[in-house]
Amino acid sequence: ALRSSSVPVRRAAASALFEMGHKAAPAVAELTKALNDPQIRIPALRAIETMGPDGYPALPGIKALLSNKDDFVRLSATFALVGLARPSSWSDELKGYDPDDVSPRAKELVPLLRKTLADRFPQVSDAAAFGLYCCGAASVAALPTGIDLLEKKTNDEAATKVLAGLGPAAASAVPALMKRIDPAMRCPWCLG
Repeated sequence: ALRSSSVPVRRAAASALFEMGHKAAPAVAELTKALNDPQIRIPALRAIETMGPDGYPALPGIKALLSNKDDFVRLSATFALVGLARPSSWSDELKGYDPDDVSPRAKELVPLLRKTLADRFPQVSDAAAFGLYCCGAASVAALPTGIDLLEKKTNDEAATKVLAGLGPAAASAVPALMKRIDPAMRCPWCLG
């Protein structure tokens, strides 16, 4: 169906694969080809996202779309990276995971997510930050970027997502975090 001459049929096929989640992994090669079709690339990216690490063979196609001029294509490509970075113990209900469970692709994805964190479209930056959060301790290379975002006051939400994923490894960011807290909101027994 992804090869149909009908755009609605191709879009429906990609959407059906999205609904299948990781069970659609055998279709990753066809979905990767679909990334070249502007008519269905976003539904194809969504389907790859839901596969989790099983969608990794699509990484070259996803990388190529991270610099697309269309903000929403870059956003969808970033969400696909987040899907690849998501640990197997991820719980949508809890929006969390076991910190000892890191995606087997996390170290490879961190540099891409870190670069995407600087995207001009704020939603792309936020999605990249969430991806770094999902990478947990593997995203320690993004710590300076998280601190920089706090100090420049460019995107506090993205910065806190990056730092939250690092847990105790983000201790050096505490001074920058404390500067961002309104003094009137600080409790008297808290640090700073």
